[in-house]
Amino acid sequence: MLLLKEIKLEEKNILSWINFAEEDLSTAEWCIQGDKFLWAMTMCQQAIEKIIKALYIKNTDKIPEKTHNLVKLATDTGIISELSEETIELFNKLLVYYFASRYPDKRAKLLVEFTKEYAQTTFDSTKEIYSWIKNKL
Repeated sequence: MLLLKEIKLEEKNILSWINFAEEDLSTAEWCIQGDKFLWAMTMCQQAIEKIIKALYIKNTDKIPEKTHNLVKLATDTGIISELSEETIELFNKLLVYYFASRYPDKRAKLLVEFTKEYAQTTFDSTKEIYSWIKNKL
């Protein structure tokens, strides 16, 4: 029982979420350099998810819902109205990439479609929105 309380406290620790998000963003960049484009997109999704969850904790003092849906998290956090259509589209694409990385048939299709330029552009967009969210913390 004590372990569960410790986990909940850790989940509510904003700095922990930020540190995880920073690591995911760094990993995304490394994956692009290593031509692992789908994994780079997966890490972009994870970085945004975790930085939004950090902001959610700051704004609500509650543990965020266990979801990977970035649009839902942005809505729950209260920032959705501040996001452009392009950012919402990016969030939806990142969610598709995240789930595709977990299923062989979807993964194979995306691996063929990705280019280094596309991955780098998506990473750059992710980094920009990531910084914007982090600045709200």
